[in-house]
Amino acid sequence: MGSTLDKSLNRFLLFLGYALVPLFLGLCIYIFFGSTDSILIGFISDLVGSVVLENFTFDFPYLGFVKNHVADGLWSFSLTSTLCLLFYKEFALHKILFVAFLVSASYELSQFFGLIGGTGDVLDVVVMYAFSLLSYYQIKNKLSL
Repeated sequence: MGSTLDKSLNRFLLFLGYALVPLFLGLCIYIFFGSTDSILIGFISDLVGSVVLENFTFDFPYLGFVKNHVADGLWSFSLTSTLCLLFYKEFALHKILFVAFLVSASYELSQFFGLIGGTGDVLDVVVMYAFSLLSYYQIKNKLSL
């Protein structure tokens, strides 16, 4: 019984660290460095007031790369981690990685072709693929597969 509880706790901690934390960090990047005319920024401004958000914005070197690419990479990392943790028993991890990459790439292609808001960018796809690979290898090592 103790080992089942240990496995459940381990899976929860993996999900927390490899799925929720990167998702939250990506959201923070989007909120604090993203476009001020985004839907999310508008919603948060309405909730807490635009003056509060203005006080939290700041600048640092490489900000453009972080706000334009790292947030997407973190979301891709989170997606890959979530899919691997949920479906590792049903599917081979490399197949899960492929699906995660297809979802990420289709998001960028949808932006590129104007189907959804945003700017489709090849560097986003490269960063998202790199973050997906990092997630894949981390989860693979943690699951000892």
